[in-house]
Amino acid sequence: MHNNQSNQFVTRVILCSICCCFALTFTTQAQPFLRTTPFGLDSNFNGKLTALRSIESRFLPSINADSLIQEDKKLSDKDIEDARNGRRIKPRAMRFAQAITVSFNLQNVGTWDELSDGSRVWRLKLISPGAQSMSFTFDRFYIPEGGKFFVYNEIEREQEILGAFTSIHNAGGGKFATAPINGSVIVLEYSEPSISRRKGKISISNIALGYINIIEYGKRNENNSIKNGAIVTKDISDDIKTQGYVGAGGTDDKPCMTNTDIRCPQFTGYSDVGRSVVYTYVNQGTELCSGALVNRAGNSLYNVTPMVLTAYHCFDNNQDGQLSSGEIATAETVVYRFKYERISCGSNTLDNSDYYSGSTFLAGYHLADIALLRLNVYPAAMLSTNIYLSGWTRSPIYNNTALPLTGIHHPLGDVKKVMQQTQGYATVSYNGNPIISYTRTVTNIGKAFKGSSGSPLFNNQKLIIGVESQTDHLDNWINSGCTERSQLYGNFDIAWEGDGTYGTRLKDHLDPFNSGVVTQSGINLNTAWNGNTFAKAPINNDISNSIITTAKVYPSVSTDNASVAYSISENAVVLVEVFDALFRKVGVLVNTKSLSGFYEHSLQSLDLNSGSYKVKITVTGDDGRIDTKLLNVNFIR
Repeated sequence: MHNNQSNQFVTRVILCSICCCFALTFTTQAQPFLRTTPFGLDSNFNGKLTALRSIESRFLPSINADSLIQEDKKLSDKDIEDARNGRRIKPRAMRFAQAITVSFNLQNVGTWDELSDGSRVWRLKLISPGAQSMSFTFDRFYIPEGGKFFVYNEIEREQEILGAFTSIHNAGGGKFATAPINGSVIVLEYSEPSISRRKGKISISNIALGYINIIEYGKRNENNSIKNGAIVTKDISDDIKTQGYVGAGGTDDKPCMTNTDIRCPQFTGYSDVGRSVVYTYVNQGTELCSGALVNRAGNSLYNVTPMVLTAYHCFDNNQDGQLSSGEIATAETVVYRFKYERISCGSNTLDNSDYYSGSTFLAGYHLADIALLRLNVYPAAMLSTNIYLSGWTRSPIYNNTALPLTGIHHPLGDVKKVMQQTQGYATVSYNGNPIISYTRTVTNIGKAFKGSSGSPLFNNQKLIIGVESQTDHLDNWINSGCTERSQLYGNFDIAWEGDGTYGTRLKDHLDPFNSGVVTQSGINLNTAWNGNTFAKAPINNDISNSIITTAKVYPSVSTDNASVAYSISENAVVLVEVFDALFRKVGVLVNTKSLSGFYEHSLQSLDLNSGSYKVKITVTGDDGRIDTKLLNVNFIR
């Protein structure tokens, strides 16, 4: 049935450009250099492939949504009870899916078909009764030239397709992840031309099975209404109340409980900073948080490396205040969703979201509940997304007395919303954490829920001063209705210094040249980039800052055994990145604290195709000095 895409079907295709995907309508938007229809859904290949109903199917565990929702409610109730009794509670990300561990790859599962031109098509059907959605984490992901990978569902009412994923998505050391796709029956498809036969590597390590249909929340707009200039999304709030995410103490009819759509008239002045706010799928695609892209000190080309500020607890899965190597590693497969918002106030039409997968964890400080990550995407690949890098101030919060304070977030996985406070705030200590607490009264707009975690708090100058930490619980146990309530944000200025180490403080990453700047303005990514290329990025050859004493790639023209070698004169953090000829990051060889000495790393692990590449070595000393070298390599397979 699905081989014919008849007009009765609504098809949403997520087309993938350079390291990103665009949600577009299949019938009106396409990129001619990509096959936007999988072979398995193309009527031209009927009879040439194994019928979709006959390909190998694997049954996954069924999902008992009621049971999982009750687990979440018990945790929520326990937090409320602990708070009432003065016991410590811990912030939690919003869970919507359950992860299972698998070991599926092109060799051990699926059905292969060979076409007359020598190309091959692999497909696998995955079935999880009761699942609302699925998303995938790959521990090995390499698409050769000409290869294409798709994920699509078997929902006749609304066919969805993720893809095509191609060789431009080979980044982040071979790891990858997808956003959730609707449905309990999902098909994976990989195709390769004859010249790339058996070169593809696709290995799935985890599958997130959704038990709450977060995908539909932003789309089911028929029950929306406007009250006090705010969008009230009834279907979200009413559904979630029954699932334990909103306890007693208020309804959406009260202004303090109502988050305003960011496209509504009263928040037109926040359109720039709003474009920095992002929706994130964390913890192997099972939980939701929010975040924001931030600018670095100064406005040089070096600054435009995309970095996301979010909450520490979005990665602290066991909530012990420390991040294990495994928890940090999950940052490599975070999926970021930009522009998830309506095109206008009250509109039933959503903007076309852009997705990016993969990032590197830079720093996190649990006492401020703030973390910073760098996306494994070079800015040139993101220009069409129209992203803004928000500014910030590390001036102590009590010096920023002007109101209002404004939070921009994705509560409960909803489209982008705004909450605002005009009454007052203070820096206090909660659970031993220095945080921003502001009091909200009946005259103010909005509140945070789960999913808001990690979202930015802006002062009246639209500079970030905090990151959302505690979500809905405090609003449930303090008072009912819209009397005084507290909302808690981690202090940006506290996280600036962290505990004084490279991996806990923001200053090493947001002010890498140690300029001492206190307040940094925001900037459009397109303006910051301004047509420059990676080759023009500043390379530090100042002998007074030199830490790298030797650096080379050998052999200069190589088969697939090229290596990068370098020596450093002191203990330092070393980052070695590899970029292709279009300045897209294709992998990271090392990102760690190293002792002084000689090091060598092979490029073989990146599965590079033949071509020209650049290797960038960035070394950061304990005193903040940065030394950078840029090397060229011609790679021949």
